[in-house]
Amino acid sequence: MTASVIISIVALILMTAIGLVIANTLSGALAKAFLTLERIDKRNSEALQKTLDRLMTIDWEKFAALRSVEDETEEGGFSAPGEEEEEEGGQLVPNFLGRMVPSYTDDVSTEEQMLLNEDFPEEVRR
Repeated sequence: MTASVIISIVALILMTAIGLVIANTLSGALAKAFLTLERIDKRNSEALQKTLDRLMTIDWEKFAALRSVEDETEEGGFSAPGEEEEEEGGQLVPNFLGRMVPSYTDDVSTEEQMLLNEDFPEEVRR
């Protein structure tokens, strides 16, 4: 009976010690995490303050005057077939981003052909 009491007391002491070590480790990890979050918040607030300072130094009257002088074209909307400006590229094809861009296949293919002719003479390609 005394052996089981001693074993249970030792087990209880070990469990308590392990619990305290775990709590201490967790407390240290949380403290480091909060310090990191504070540093990140401080950097972000400094960057925001710099951006706001830059925005405050802009002469908005000159900027507004410049924007009013520019010829703004609206994207979209309706334009009659005769009013549309023809693009140099010819047919519109989607690029890798999905946007429609003019195709320059004639210019590109002749340029590529010139490069091929420079690198590989006619007798080597056959």
